Amino acid sequence: MNRALAWCEQHLGKGSRLEQRDEYYDTAGEDLRNHDLSLRLRTVNGKTLVAMKSPRVFLTENIHDRIELEFAAADRSDVLQTIERYGLKPTAITEKVRWKFEKDDFTVMLDQLPFIGCFAEIEAPNVGRINDVVAMLGLSPSDGINKNYSELLEDKLTQLGLPLRPNLRATFSEEAKWKVV
Repeated sequence: MNRALAWCEQHLGKGSRLEQRDEYYDTAGEDLRNHDLSLRLRTVNGKTLVAMKSPRVFLTENIHDRIELEFAAADRSDVLQTIERYGLKPTAITEKVRWKFEKDDFTVMLDQLPFIGCFAEIEAPNVGRINDVVAMLGLSPSDGINKNYSELLEDKLTQLGLPLRPNLRATFSEEAKWKVV
């Protein structure tokens, strides 16, 4: 992470540091997740955003795209009341620290998550450009991961014998409690 962060700061300029808390909502039977859909409330540095995501479409083995609609919530409590009215409950709560760098036609996000470590996420207009940015970062396309953070966290929490959905809690305070490195 330190090497990638240093490279980004040197070549892409000063990025922004964001602290995020994500709350995923679903039915008791996880109907949204079973269809690769998600409804998320994200708190970023105190501001609440609502996101709805379509199923992933894999462009390559490790690169996917999806429709993601994200907008600021005018009133968090109103959003929560609507979510609860439809019987949706929080099934996963995760935290991460994100460093975001934007340049020309691409964005690099470096994420640090509890339990599973650090990752780079790249957004660009097409697969070729994503691969260009991967090369610039000194990474290999074969290093790509086709699972999302929730899936990676579930794998790790299963390995550790910790609770999964609907009680998945991957926060820095939970990580410290379990003293996982």
